[in-house]
Amino acid sequence: MRRNPPFRQVAQRDAEPVPRVYVSFLPPYNACSDVCTAVRMIRAGLVDEAPITMMSGVLLNPSAEEPLSAADLPVARKGGLHLIDGPWHALGTQVLEFRKRDLPVRCLPSCLEPSNEYYRRNEPKYFFAKERFSTAEAAAYGLGVLGCLAHGREFAAKMGFEAAYVVNMAGYFATLLPTP
Repeated sequence: MRRNPPFRQVAQRDAEPVPRVYVSFLPPYNACSDVCTAVRMIRAGLVDEAPITMMSGVLLNPSAEEPLSAADLPVARKGGLHLIDGPWHALGTQVLEFRKRDLPVRCLPSCLEPSNEYYRRNEPKYFFAKERFSTAEAAAYGLGVLGCLAHGREFAAKMGFEAAYVVNMAGYFATLLPTP
């Protein structure tokens, strides 16, 4: 099997420190629900819960204009990858605070697809919306895009969408190859 060059380059980065992933809950979200992927990740020890006032690293927000990329890795290593679980329309204050501190606010690249059936097929308002990822998917794909493929895959495996993660990341890195 032939591997695309970006996989080799990114795989080498996996030996370096992996950014910590932080999840905050925006009220009135319930941080106790077993259905919530953010709660499941915290209980599994995959992420750290952080207060909503924590402002460091890279904020992953579906409303951001600029997509996350490997260029964000140094900032993420220093301050973490920050996810906020809550109603997307209410994230404005956190986004403004990150931007005031010159911290990057990024969305996931548009070529990635959710594996969560609710977001994929069951809820029409999410079919082509940027808000279509569960918090677990955002964490795994965020790590993968930053270049921490093995850790993103570990997240995906523990949360039940490893096969979709592998396909998505292969598609994402194929978009980075120069077109002939």
